[in-house]
Amino acid sequence: MPAALPSILSGLKIGWAFAWRTLIAAELVFGRSSSQGGLGWFIYRNRNELLTGKVFAGLATVILRPGGGGGAVPHHRGDDGAPLGHAARNGPQRNEIPENPAAGGPMIPPSAFHGNRVARLVRLQPLLSGRHARTTDPGATMRRFTIAAATALALVAAPAAAQQAPTTLLNASYDIARELFVAVNAAFVADHKAKTGVDVTVDQSHGGSSRQARAILEGLQADVVTFNQVTDIDVLVDKGGLVSADWKSEFPNDASPYYSLPSFLVRAGNPKNIKDWGDLVRDDVKVIFPNPKTSGNARYTYLAATAYAKEAFGGDEAQVEAFISKLFDNVPVFDTGGRAATTTFVEREIGDVLITFEAETRGIQKEYGADKVETVTPSVSLLAEFPVAIVDTVVDKRGSRDLAKAYLNFLYTTEGQRIVAEHGNRVHDPVVIAEFKADFPEVRLLTVEEVFGGWEQATKEHFASDGTLDRLYGSR
Repeated sequence: MPAALPSILSGLKIGWAFAWRTLIAAELVFGRSSSQGGLGWFIYRNRNELLTGKVFAGLATVILRPGGGGGAVPHHRGDDGAPLGHAARNGPQRNEIPENPAAGGPMIPPSAFHGNRVARLVRLQPLLSGRHARTTDPGATMRRFTIAAATALALVAAPAAAQQAPTTLLNASYDIARELFVAVNAAFVADHKAKTGVDVTVDQSHGGSSRQARAILEGLQADVVTFNQVTDIDVLVDKGGLVSADWKSEFPNDASPYYSLPSFLVRAGNPKNIKDWGDLVRDDVKVIFPNPKTSGNARYTYLAATAYAKEAFGGDEAQVEAFISKLFDNVPVFDTGGRAATTTFVEREIGDVLITFEAETRGIQKEYGADKVETVTPSVSLLAEFPVAIVDTVVDKRGSRDLAKAYLNFLYTTEGQRIVAEHGNRVHDPVVIAEFKADFPEVRLLTVEEVFGGWEQATKEHFASDGTLDRLYGSR
């Protein structure tokens, strides 16, 4: 209920606005002028109190009481706990109102309201209850009908407005996906408008995938996540219960609409002749990639390099760890995310090779030109899936589940897959795969499941506190 409160209040505002305007018009028609303190004007003057419930409770008490009798009214208590409308042990209450003989029953206790609103409501009660002193007034019945009708309209209008679906989404995504989702969002907005006639807005938040997961755990109200690492969504399941445990089953391909792999970007002409992972540990090579403790991008780099070393050294763990340590030694600066590492390599011109997702290497070459940088695809790499999920706690609170689901489903459409491929990612749609076949060289892809026994085991062995990564990375 608390989660729906903003929508309910919005609906009440619309409903009450309609009600008091209708009542004012009715009062003018049926002869009760604004100077007589009609109900429409009362609602208008007290609209803030009505919406916050300070007056509404009192109104409900009177409206719902039978019109002709002296039915019991719940007693309201004063500051000392004694019922108002009755004498207390020490005499009349300071804020007590006596019985109203003309109306035939007790008045609404002023403690239910604030300030000079009381006087207006006292004048109003006979009209609300139908026991006005001038009971022969031919307009009384009509006014009571008008009150009932307007109140009903307000109550009907409030739920209708409250049910209006949100038209905004927040997508929390990984660091180097900015340009991709600018294009995806524009296409989705147009597609949604064509199908539904509704304008929507998709906002973006970008950062290292693991940092984004922590931000959501700490309160970032993202409707959906489009990450580059399965474990970062699993964290939202395990630590916060923010995402459904079966999130992988909610969308095709284990909720991964596209994939990529760690690849290389070198200076134009490849002056250091860098071809494969083994070249990265040479003494004359400086390597750029982000901090694997904060970046999902870099964790894939770490795992891909480890997988290569396992094959190269026949599973000799000592040699594998020596290889990774030397790789870390060759990194002059560890940025927190993939985009910062790109800036270090391209704009600050630090390093001989950048390791990042293939999609990023292709995007950089397209932006800066082949006369500045060129891509190199290693002989073997690691399948990097890009999982997506709905943040259940957020969409249920906002009522945005349908829009969130439509947004993520769009990534699987032919149009969505084409946009993803245009930004250097490998896709699953057969039509789009055929269209972009020439853009993606063949590469042998290993998987986390094959090499490390799955993400759970890899996390335990490599990424947990005091795991292999912690030991090898040290205090860098």
